[in-house]
Amino acid sequence: MKNRKGWVAIIEMSLAIVILFSFFVLAFENPLEKNKKDYSGVAQEILYQVENNESLRTDIRDMQDIVVEQFLREDIKKFDSSVNLSVCTAEIGPLCSSPRVPENKEISAYDFFVFNKVTGQDSKKLKVFLWSEG
Repeated sequence: MKNRKGWVAIIEMSLAIVILFSFFVLAFENPLEKNKKDYSGVAQEILYQVENNESLRTDIRDMQDIVVEQFLREDIKKFDSSVNLSVCTAEIGPLCSSPRVPENKEISAYDFFVFNKVTGQDSKKLKVFLWSEG
């Protein structure tokens, strides 16, 4: 094995290329993804409220959009004051009517299905639109 030094040089060069490539990938991440707000915690809070608040569930089944939106807005402000929302309730099949959401905002939408816990009928869909106020 006379050419052992050549193989070591090839391995060293390969490792250097891998380290350099890793540096560039980590250093130049997509800046748009860093600015993207994560609403998963807010969505979990809404899901908790929908699941455990029977009066809210009744308002959703009665399609009282304004009452539901007002309740969730007050609850979410305690949880995360920078988030705003708009809601839409509908039957499970049809689409929601046009929600009141601002233009030029990055909006995340979440669907929640609400069933009557006793009968399993009278199901409705709650669609929540979330965006940052700032």
